[in-house]
Amino acid sequence: MHLMEYWAQLRTRLVWAYEAELRFPVEGVPTLPHPTSALLVRSGWLAFRYADGQKEVCKPGEWVFLREAEGWQTRSANLRLLSLRFQAEWAYGAPLFDRGATYRLKAAAYPDLGHAAERLVELLRKPDYTEAHPGSRIVTTHLPGYLQALPHFHEWLACWHAALSSAGVPTTPAQPPEPKVRLALDLLERHPLEMPMREPALARAAGCSVSQLNKLCLRHAGATPTALWNRRRLNTARAALLQGGESVKALAYRLGFSSPEHFTRWFGNQTGLAPSRFRQVGAEPV
Repeated sequence: MHLMEYWAQLRTRLVWAYEAELRFPVEGVPTLPHPTSALLVRSGWLAFRYADGQKEVCKPGEWVFLREAEGWQTRSANLRLLSLRFQAEWAYGAPLFDRGATYRLKAAAYPDLGHAAERLVELLRKPDYTEAHPGSRIVTTHLPGYLQALPHFHEWLACWHAALSSAGVPTTPAQPPEPKVRLALDLLERHPLEMPMREPALARAAGCSVSQLNKLCLRHAGATPTALWNRRRLNTARAALLQGGESVKALAYRLGFSSPEHFTRWFGNQTGLAPSRFRQVGAEPV
């Protein structure tokens, strides 16, 4: 695989970037684990409590990259915050940096990270960028605006990668080393979301049995093919719900569910929230 094709396995997407003062305190508001949260606290404080009992307190002057876990947030009055939500993950679903822990960096030690974020925020404040739906931090624009935003977002990603790498946070591999797993993952990535995924057919295409493919995928990709397929559908559903504009019914059929009710049950089992509630919580500014 050529170098550029290798790195093209990285999938990135900006959800929002904004800076604002949140005047009123809140307590016990659910927080979503997906996508990645990058927070720079200017003043005030922000705290997270997770289902496993762990707590995180975000203080002024530090960048905080939150772990991927469901929890609840509490914030002070007059919290001034620069917030980014984005995705940076490989085609098989693994994040670029492991998200099992929260990473904290002193903002003063990484000025380029702050400058890149500020330039992106400033661009998205222009009239060419508007809210995707009322009260949302997610913006929409026409094609020229989207193309103009890409280099600013990519500049931020380069600074984010450099900062976490210099802090000693390891990246995950772009592809599993096992050829059969790579083939299976490529087939999973290209398989239409509206069509059912059959493990026997996938295993035959990869040249092994179902049990062997499950073992290989668990060892080299961290999950079975069914779990990886589920993750792809779930990430697509989350992104669509956060973006807005598509009804739950339309999304359910696009993802291959027999009915909106079936999709709602599945989504609730995966996230603990109904799709409509997920969309509402996703509009929270942090």
